Amino acid sequence: MNIFIQIEALLSLVLVVVVYIDDVYPSHHHQGYAHQSHPSADFTHHTIVEPILYHKKSEKRIHTTKESNGFHVEHLFVKLNADNQTFELDLVLNKQLLAEGFFHRYQENGSDKIFRHNSKDSELCEYQGKIRGKINSWVALSTCEGLIGVIFDGKELHYISSQRNSSASTVYNSHIEHFFYSQSNIKSHNKSCGEKNVDEQMFRYKRYSAQKKTVHVPYNADKLTKYVELILVVDNKEYIAFGRNKYRVVQHGKAIFNMVNAFYSPLNIFVVLVGIVIWSERDEISLSNGGTILSNFANYRKSKLLKDHPNDNAQLLGKFNLGGSNVGRGYTGAICSHENSVAVSKDHSNVIGIMAETIAHELGHNFGLPHDDKSCKCPETYCIMSPVSTTATSWSSCSLFHLMLSFTKGLDYCLRNEPKKLLDYPICGNGFVERGEECDCGLPEYCTNACCNATSCLLKPNATCAAGSCCDLSTCKLKGAGTICRSADYECDLPEYCTGKSEFCPENTYKMDTEPCANGKAYCYNGFCRTRTDQCKLIWGLGGESCEETGYNQNMRADESGHCGYDKFSRTFTKCQNEDKFCGLLQCRSSNDDPEFGLWESINPHFSNLNKSLLILCRSLSSLFDHNVVDPSMVADGAPCGDGKMCVNQKCLSVSSLRTKGRDCSNNCKNGWCNNLGHCHCKDGFAPPNCGSSGPGGSEDSGPASSLNRGLNLMGLYITILVILLIIAACVVIWYWLKPEDFFKISRTINTSFRSFIKYLSEIFTYPFQACRQCLVKVIYTENKVMNVPENNEHKIQSKPQIVIERSVLVSTTNLEITKSLTITEAREKLRKTGNFRRHEIGGIASANYPKKEKKEANVSSLANAFENPNFKEQI
Repeated sequence: MNIFIQIEALLSLVLVVVVYIDDVYPSHHHQGYAHQSHPSADFTHHTIVEPILYHKKSEKRIHTTKESNGFHVEHLFVKLNADNQTFELDLVLNKQLLAEGFFHRYQENGSDKIFRHNSKDSELCEYQGKIRGKINSWVALSTCEGLIGVIFDGKELHYISSQRNSSASTVYNSHIEHFFYSQSNIKSHNKSCGEKNVDEQMFRYKRYSAQKKTVHVPYNADKLTKYVELILVVDNKEYIAFGRNKYRVVQHGKAIFNMVNAFYSPLNIFVVLVGIVIWSERDEISLSNGGTILSNFANYRKSKLLKDHPNDNAQLLGKFNLGGSNVGRGYTGAICSHENSVAVSKDHSNVIGIMAETIAHELGHNFGLPHDDKSCKCPETYCIMSPVSTTATSWSSCSLFHLMLSFTKGLDYCLRNEPKKLLDYPICGNGFVERGEECDCGLPEYCTNACCNATSCLLKPNATCAAGSCCDLSTCKLKGAGTICRSADYECDLPEYCTGKSEFCPENTYKMDTEPCANGKAYCYNGFCRTRTDQCKLIWGLGGESCEETGYNQNMRADESGHCGYDKFSRTFTKCQNEDKFCGLLQCRSSNDDPEFGLWESINPHFSNLNKSLLILCRSLSSLFDHNVVDPSMVADGAPCGDGKMCVNQKCLSVSSLRTKGRDCSNNCKNGWCNNLGHCHCKDGFAPPNCGSSGPGGSEDSGPASSLNRGLNLMGLYITILVILLIIAACVVIWYWLKPEDFFKISRTINTSFRSFIKYLSEIFTYPFQACRQCLVKVIYTENKVMNVPENNEHKIQSKPQIVIERSVLVSTTNLEITKSLTITEAREKLRKTGNFRRHEIGGIASANYPKKEKKEANVSSLANAFENPNFKEQI
């Protein structure tokens, strides 16, 4: 009996160990989505499909996308048949999905554990791409365990989900069964969204603005890409539904946001996953009341997530109940706020694509997008911001309009920094030029760049460049030095120019900090020039002005109406010292009651004494912007705060002391400006590094402001003008001393000489090789004969047979058979027998070589016609 007890205890111990190992180190066989039950109850029809995978570069059939080095293949081709259609998918690994430092955080024995992924153990298996032959299509799939994701064919959205099934016989994986669903087969339901507005004032502004402004889609109005650094939080019930397997939860989250990213990419918005937090032992907020879950989660992000993991937005996914038919809630217009940049979504479907749409909808509220109404134009029956949960893929006209307004109000403040990506190895075909690549124009099927080989990511033959603002894509050649590639956007900014040596514009430079600007009313700082009044106009509109000195006395109170800093975590104010009061909270007066820019918690009015008999109403604002972005409610760096003083980080500092600490130019750049790198940026006509002599302008950092050829041409023009003036002076003198008839005789002689001189100058500056023709050619045609030139020019002969003609004159040839005394007729006959030629033109000189013989008759005939044509200018 004791033996049986011991065996039973041993088996129990083994079972515990197996469960523990599977939880911490999940095996490849148990990486499926345990909570899923297919086919989905959300659809009236489904198809079982058998996807076939190919390594796109080698064109070999594969059974897994994971290679022996631990990474997944960069380029993937998938073929599947469903509902009498064949889908051929061209996919590329989405390396933009995960940020550097990507982590997952979980609970263990009552404490938090953080695991930070590197490029290998992150198991990046998320792909994006298109259906072959369909330009308007897009695809977002995950391949870590079967094929999971969405396929949009340009008209309808399709879903593919997987389920582990030992009896399945699919060719992709013998243990996985794949289900295919179409949007047209989804069941109607009453699942809805419980939207919460964070700022009613913002929407009053929107409705007013809608009557006055012409609408352009945001990615046309503002081409700067926006990046949302996002954290996903998963509740305890969701974790249990995935078999308590952290690996599966992480893969599920990545798959969802790979699709969310695809929904937002047409808006030029990239959603980058910073980390995933798993409540593996207990929920860290109360989820019992559906009406308070959103506010509870907002407090959790503010008090815990932001301190440990800076982010732009957080989303909660779980098995909680939001009340009624609601499947999601989100604060509207709060994307960059410290308080409310959150949304919550109930996991209401086992089709991952439907869940991605729900989260994309709630994130849309955070961007300031309200629900669509009947006035909105949508390319489908419903769009993503429909108040009822749908399987939409498009954004309505209303969503585009409100997104533009959100960006106009500055709600994208925190979205302008590009996060570093987790993966650092190059992927040809993702559109980014990386290590070892000369160009990258995306997938070969959709590359329209005539200069780039999309398959190898190398330049095509004869191409010098294929990308960059200093590359002429019509010729695949570099733009000339001095071509402006980045204009100066502000007074304190400096322009950048093409160097003629690189296809990329030089790095952005700007005037050195402390450089006076705004007619002496402010100082440059980090490339910007800001006065307090300019800032008040930005926030309150054109009627905004900075309050007088008495209004800034409020900043010595250290409360919400005036201070020199506010800690959003401890909720404490910093009192301004008297010398710093002009650098604290911005105090404005305006005829508007509501601000026109930003996101505000409160407006704080107070009266200041302009004089003994007049009180002025001043207003300050309590900003809702996140703590890690520049707060527009505070006085900007560079604003003046006294004679020879400027504000920096809410302190009033001496300009001279700041200039000493910075990178100053030793010679003060008399004909230019000192830039932020301590180098002179010269005005056009002066040469770096000191701007003391004549030159092309610009700096060693920004490139030359003009080309050297332009300088030579200007010098030639100056010389010509000088000669003309000397001739006029000589004519005056001669007229004074000589008789009229003698004068006209001399003037005719001078006129002839002057014309010869002008012709010589024209040859120098227009055709650089004309003035020294005898130095460049082998033979010269004279009196209907081809004559040799002296042997001292032998080193100028090219290696291939060549002739050079200008108009009807045979200027040169390196074909030794023609260098004998031949007439043009004989030379023409020789050319007809010896072969073909090709022609190029440099400074008006035409040359022809002898390549292949296929086009001999036509081209030699063209050459013969050229000999006889006195106006020969066109290419043969």
